[in-house]
Order: sequence, then structure tokens, then C-alpha cells
Amino acid sequence: ANTVIDRFWQIDASAVSSRTVTLTFAYAASETSGQIITPRAQRWNGSSWDNAVAGQSAGANSVTVPGVTSFSPWTIYDNTAAVANFTSNINSGCVGTNVQYTDASQYNPTSWNWTFDGGSPGTSTTQNPSVVYNVPGVYSVTLTATNNYGSNSSTQTGYITIYATPTTPTVTSNSSVCENSTLTFTASTISNASYSWTGPNSFTANVQNPSIGSASMADAGTYSVIATVDGCPSAAGTTNVVITANVTPSVTASLSIGTNPGCAGQSLTFTATPVNEGSSPTYQWQVNGVNVGTNSNTF
Repeated sequence: ANTVIDRFWQIDASAVSSRTVTLTFAYAASETSGQIITPRAQRWNGSSWDNAVAGQSAGANSVTVPGVTSFSPWTIYDNTAAVANFTSNINSGCVGTNVQYTDASQYNPTSWNWTFDGGSPGTSTTQNPSVVYNVPGVYSVTLTATNNYGSNSSTQTGYITIYATPTTPTVTSNSSVCENSTLTFTASTISNASYSWTGPNSFTANVQNPSIGSASMADAGTYSVIATVDGCPSAAGTTNVVITANVTPSVTASLSIGTNPGCAGQSLTFTATPVNEGSSPTYQWQVNGVNVGTNSNTF
């Protein structure tokens, strides 16, 4: 009815008929303070431990064993209660993070009782449980470990920090724009956020409000941006961009004269009749290469 500390010594004395061996132990701090019972040595018979080896003598931290004649392992025993301790794969994460806990208790516990503030599940009796955190906050964890000689609890206050998912950024642009114009984007301000943009034509950017100079038709399409705070990404905000192609119209004009031929000193009226002029054409009259007249189709 003793608890085994996981330590073994193998003593090779098969070449002699008899040998006296002294095992000296250096105890860890957690094994001192009066917790160690007088050490003893037992011989492994191939399937189980025999009774304590006859004739041995024990000191404060050693056992002297006579008559060692074969290759034999040894072990030590004590009656120490479990000492609770644990680790985890991470100590912070985003909402929805799964945390894997690992028991690191001493003295061979046989049962475990966990409490996880803010976790799902909130309790567990598994040795190495997995817990999901769905609400942002700072949470404590408690483990009680038990063996045949007693229980011990360890509480780690503020052990796990869970961060919120950032707000989805609102995205706008100056679309639609003409080909070769500057295309600009604006994302809403989110405190302490970094921004990551993607879009058509292999577009990427890491500023809040990027732009594209001299936009081409290949830049049309859907752009998205993700805001990240404390390592936690938001959902993507998106905007659609339209690029209008530049078209150079083929404008022609015919010219007519009110009176032709005319007489010297007579006023003549010239009228321009354009083709493909669009909705608001402009006019510039010239006489012998010199600009004259007004912005009108007559002169």
C-alpha cells in the first residue's frame, strides 16, 4: 500500500558471486520536509517485486544492499499525497479557441477534478481535458489531484485570456471611376486594428485606406478587408468596384455658309453641323489659325 516514485536503478553485478551496493538518493525539494519514509530496496523477479531484500540497511538518503549477484533494478517508496499542477498548449486566444490542458501533478494521482471559469465544459474529471472558450474574458483554472494518500488543489488565477472578434469593417470606394483614374478605398476605424486587403488583379494592401493609381479595367471587381485586433480576425468587409473604359469618339463636322457667294462688306454666317458630338459639344472657331468667336455652332 505504498506509492512508487518513478525512479529505478539497475545494478550489474553478474560477474561476481557477491557484492554489496549502496544506493544514494538526491531528493527534489518537493520530496523533503519530512515526507520521505525510510527508503528500501526490492528485487524484480521477472514478473513482480519480491519482498524487501534481506540484510539491507538504510540511512537518511541511502540504502546498502548486500549479496547482489545479478542484473537487478531497484525502486523507492513513500506515502506522499498528490501535488496538483498543470500546463496548457496556449494561454490566450480568440473567441472559439480550443485549449488543451495537460496534467503535470506529482506522486501518481489517480483522479482529477478540473474547474474552468468561462469554459465549455465548465468541469471535467478527465486527466487531460480539452476546453472551448466562447465568450471574451480573463479566466481562472483549478485542478484537484488525488491519490491514495490525499488530495491537493492548484488554482491559476487569470490563466486564460480570450479576446473578442473585431467588428466587421465598413468599406467604401470612389467607384465608379474612369480607366486610368485613381481608385481610393476607405475602411471604418476599429481601435487597435491592423488591416489586410485583397482584390482583383493580385491587389493586396496592409493600410486602412489604400488606393490604386491609374486604375485599369483589370482592377474592376470585389475588394475585401479584414481587421485584426489582439491576433483575432474580423469577418471580411467588401465593396464592388466598377471601372469605366475611356472611349475616344470620332467627331466630324460639316460647315455651311448662310450666303455663298457673298459680296464685299456683307456679313456671312457660318454654321457647324457635328456628327457623334455627344450631349454637350464645345466649339472653337478659327480664322487663319487664330481663335475667334464664341462657344457656339455658329460664327
